Amino acid sequence: QYDGPERYKKMEVSSNLELYFRSFVFPPDHTRSTGECDESTQNQFDARPRIQMWRRDAEGMEANLSSDTNSLEKKEAEKFISLSQEQVIACGSVARSRLASRRMPLRTFHGNLSFTDDGIQETVSDALNVVLCMTDSSIYLVTAHNPKSKGMIKERKFPSSIPHEARFIDGYWPHAVARHSNASLYRVTIGFGFQRLVLHFRSENATGDNYTYTIITGSKLGTVALLKKLQNQSRELDTSAPLNLEQDDLLIDNDDKSVLDALALTVEPVQIGVILHYQCVRQFWKSYNREDTRRLCVVTDTHVFLLDEHFVGDGTVCGEKGEGDPGEAKFGLVDYAQLERVYEVRGADEDPNVVTLTISAASRLQRDHRWRLRCKDGSGAERLVENVRKAMNM
Repeated sequence: QYDGPERYKKMEVSSNLELYFRSFVFPPDHTRSTGECDESTQNQFDARPRIQMWRRDAEGMEANLSSDTNSLEKKEAEKFISLSQEQVIACGSVARSRLASRRMPLRTFHGNLSFTDDGIQETVSDALNVVLCMTDSSIYLVTAHNPKSKGMIKERKFPSSIPHEARFIDGYWPHAVARHSNASLYRVTIGFGFQRLVLHFRSENATGDNYTYTIITGSKLGTVALLKKLQNQSRELDTSAPLNLEQDDLLIDNDDKSVLDALALTVEPVQIGVILHYQCVRQFWKSYNREDTRRLCVVTDTHVFLLDEHFVGDGTVCGEKGEGDPGEAKFGLVDYAQLERVYEVRGADEDPNVVTLTISAASRLQRDHRWRLRCKDGSGAERLVENVRKAMNM
């Protein structure tokens, strides 16, 4: 039952998600009553957020609350810090048991389905839209809103998103597919080109299995902002403090070496050269009503490359099996060309996030290739156009 400020009652949750979390899910002061219960149980109930989660996660939260030596002392409520919508891929069987993979057909450059030598259709795991909620003690992965959902739901299945048309007064509890304490975050890997972050959490139960999540940010600004939040939460630093990658309790590293090695292996015998631009994009086609697919655009001092990208343990089914640690990037070559064959690169007038590269055919028997790429935002599209033109003029 909603018991937040009266003035918020008729507001839509989907349009005011952060305010909903601040005022209802993590209210400033918990005044709820559990009915007939002892004082220690009431104190623990007051400290809980209004989030439905898996039993194992709930037991972990209860253990943290019960660890206080004085059970009659009122527990301090968990404090909401920030909320953001992120594109997340779970890596490893344990993480995928919480955040199921979204399987998409692996497509060739022209959008055709791809098959292994044994005739098995190849698939790739695509990122899921997830709400990343940070508090002073935990990190929650919450099911995001589904714009396609219509009407209200009397009985929600777990886990599911809050109905798109829900208002504050409906008092829906968000569903968390995973909860991890801030203390369990032991490593953050910065993806090459600041295009992603890989979060590594220690297991907080007897199984000992760790959890790995790859967050596709698609922009340096988004990566740095999220990294700063995670680092501040881990160390309770001042948010105005400069980013420091050499702190003892949280390992922050990068995957530059493994990415360069994997790229060189993927494009051989072509030499990779000096990388001038590296960006996560989505390729789309104007015909055949196909869904766009996640790609990687790499610009070097000699070539442009369009690649598939997947991660160890993400559930991708393809002929090339990647070995390594969960979350480690692996690639497949989709198309490439020497820079002198790129004769046009431009943004789209109707969509500021779209860039088109036109590449001349290698022979008269072939047709020109057009890479239609959708970037994370307009600034990402501008940087891609600018860096390709710079490379062409070198």
